[in-house]
Amino acid sequence: MKVLIEDLIALRYIIDSMPQLNNDFKKIMLHDCDVPVVMSMASFIHFDKIDINFWDSKVTKEIKLFCQKYKEELNIIKRYSALYYFFMKNFDSHGNITTFEDNNFNFFYQYFLSHRNELDQIVMLLEKLVELGFTYLEFDEQANFEDEQYEAYTKGFPYEYYYLENIEVISNYDKNWVKYETLGSNYRFLVYPKSGGKKCRVDSITVSNLLFDVDKLPETLSQEIFFKEINEFLNLYGNKWSKAREDIGNVVNISDAYDDLARSFEKMDEIIENMENAQSKDEFVRILLKLKKDLKELEIASLNFNDGVCENNLLVNEEEIKKAKQKRLERRMRDYTDFH
Repeated sequence: MKVLIEDLIALRYIIDSMPQLNNDFKKIMLHDCDVPVVMSMASFIHFDKIDINFWDSKVTKEIKLFCQKYKEELNIIKRYSALYYFFMKNFDSHGNITTFEDNNFNFFYQYFLSHRNELDQIVMLLEKLVELGFTYLEFDEQANFEDEQYEAYTKGFPYEYYYLENIEVISNYDKNWVKYETLGSNYRFLVYPKSGGKKCRVDSITVSNLLFDVDKLPETLSQEIFFKEINEFLNLYGNKWSKAREDIGNVVNISDAYDDLARSFEKMDEIIENMENAQSKDEFVRILLKLKKDLKELEIASLNFNDGVCENNLLVNEEEIKKAKQKRLERRMRDYTDFH
């Protein structure tokens, strides 16, 4: 469920009036098939008048009475949000608070009612979100951000990445990227770094509740703050991961070199097999038999080197070596495609 944060702030301050306001709003919305009621309301609140040349006098009177009766509430909505869009977005054509799957304003209304004692804390949180630059809030009580792994470019710009509480970096197998997860977070949002590396941009935040302390949020939209845990990890363990990447690179390079030799041997063997010059063929066969023995020894040495690296460096394992080989293969295929 996605909602404008400013609409929630407005809701908090008119919540006591909502039952009667909503009931009266539904009555004047009965005229909406003929008269754009919400537009008239907005006109009256913003300009303190409704042009009677356009509206039936009886309807105009009802709208004016509604606006006068709820002038304080409507001004609160106007102060924190946009009055016209507040009603058009959060109420249906019959004046009922929306209960749609993707636009369930009634959910937030009921949530506020069930947490009346925490409303001041909730609004502090919402106001901090607006201050940070968030426009929308997505609410998902079932969200478990610990179930996912995330990836971030180590230099930040220009790649977006997810920010959460309690970030723990998992790996740095790629020099320019780290994988990380959260040990527990009330929220998650995408960070859009800006060039220069100072400030970032945000838009929407997903939360599992609205009851966490405001100090759980970052103080500012600073890339330094967002990358704090990642930079600490790189400072502490960067050298270890650099050695792991070097070891994996050596294993992949040796494996590639052996594969190239093996393919060349097979090609040579195929050519010689089809030779008609018996004397020359015998000479080549003799040499190939010797090479075959050497290739077997190289294969064993390559496998032993692979095993030795995995035993001596706990950050290196067969799965990561396999991934590195796959990346090398994909890069070769791209280079081949681009060249041809």
